Amino acid sequence: MIVTTSISKDHFRLHFPGGVGPAYPLCTLQRKLKHYRRMARLHRHPSYQAIAIALEELTLLLDSGAEPDG
Repeated sequence: MIVTTSISKDHFRLHFPGGVGPAYPLCTLQRKLKHYRRMARLHRHPSYQAIAIALEELTLLLDSGAEPDG
C-alpha cells in the first residue's frame, strides 16, 4: 500500500489508493506520527506501516525547511 501526504496552508492530508483522508492541523503531526509508529509496531499491518512512513517523510521534509509541493 502506498500512502502519500499533501500540505495546504496549515493542514496536512493523507492520500490513500482508494481516496483522500481528512485534513489534520499541522500541530497534530507529531502526535499522529507517534500513534501510527506505535500501531505499526503493535499490529504489523501494512496500512499502519505505510501511514507511519508517509508521516515520517513529511516530518523530515518540514524539518529540512524545504518547501512542500501543494
